[in-house]
Amino acid sequence: MKRLIATLACLGLFSITGCGEAEEAVNDLRAIEACDDYCDKKFDCADEEVTDEEDDACEQECVDDLEDVCGPENREDAIETLNGCVENSCGDFTACLVFDAAPECFGFVD
Repeated sequence: MKRLIATLACLGLFSITGCGEAEEAVNDLRAIEACDDYCDKKFDCADEEVTDEEDDACEQECVDDLEDVCGPENREDAIETLNGCVENSCGDFTACLVFDAAPECFGFVD
């Protein structure tokens, strides 16, 4: 549901903004999706039942780091790295969560 809302919001942004802002909206959407997938995998691998509030907090912390801490020069690569890690098995997932180019991008990883 969150993805649908984010996608609809993003599409609405395209119609009222220029290319630069539209590109930023796409990156925001990519970060939201990557963080949603990260948190799902994190909790699944830990075999944890979480509340919606805990899931939302995980996603928000991830998005905040990617958007506010990472910096635009590293953000896209950090999202790609995160997406790649989510594809790993649980045994390899945590070990993969390192972003050498800018470790602060993955400050949300615990």
